[in-house]
Amino acid sequence: MVLENDEWKEGNNDGASPLLDALPGVMLKTGFLKTGLLKTGLLKIGLLEVAVSLLCLLGASVTSAEDDQQRAQQGAQPSTQYEAGKHYVLLDIPVRMRDPNLVEVTEYFAYSCAHCYTFEPLINQWKYDLPEGVIFNRTPAIWSSLLEFFAQTYYTAETLGVLEVIHTPLFQALHIERRNLNNPEAMAEFFSEYGVDTEDFMKAFNSFGVKASRQQADARGRAYRASGTPAIIVNGKYRIDGSMAGSNAAMLEVAEVLIQRELEQRQNQYIAP
Repeated sequence: MVLENDEWKEGNNDGASPLLDALPGVMLKTGFLKTGLLKTGLLKIGLLEVAVSLLCLLGASVTSAEDDQQRAQQGAQPSTQYEAGKHYVLLDIPVRMRDPNLVEVTEYFAYSCAHCYTFEPLINQWKYDLPEGVIFNRTPAIWSSLLEFFAQTYYTAETLGVLEVIHTPLFQALHIERRNLNNPEAMAEFFSEYGVDTEDFMKAFNSFGVKASRQQADARGRAYRASGTPAIIVNGKYRIDGSMAGSNAAMLEVAEVLIQRELEQRQNQYIAP
């Protein structure tokens, strides 16, 4: 706020000014009255200049606070500018989905993988917050005879209807308790601790359906072309791993953006004539 000299003179004919009237209140709020500055001849050296300076100072403080708040809000917003080849891989040949009407999210994992074990609590909670129209499943990695055995164990648990009961405890048994569960007999004993009869385990483990599921998982894993676990596959098109996303937790952020992209594309297909 700037007053020309003529305006100041006209407003001062009777010794009063709206700006001067408001000054004591402003000074009181800013602590000037407490300093005794009004008693040191301040009014004699140009009360108008001081008033204008105070008002400018107060205005600058408000503007600075607003700028800080805006910068904080911008800094809190996650970046959605993820690029293929930098943050995720666009698969050359998409993997066929089980239900083309839904967006499918697959965790590619291995029970023997320590990173998968630490990632499990994150993705296990995350999957419950997926939007409508999105389904979650897992595919075990098969790169060795041991992983083949664990994959067959995974589909045995699924066949017996105890997968969600067994999944996390099996991770813990391998990585925390360091149990040797590398053969069907030992694994059958482990399953029995969760109410599964050992004979039922062996029957399911050796069944045609479980072995077929294991073979299908092997084929999907080859199509994913992943060199490590854990990884996330979104709708059979995109592969996300921790090294590209920045961390295992960041994989979930990238996945959310790609999931939303797939949902929007699906919605546009339904709207298009």
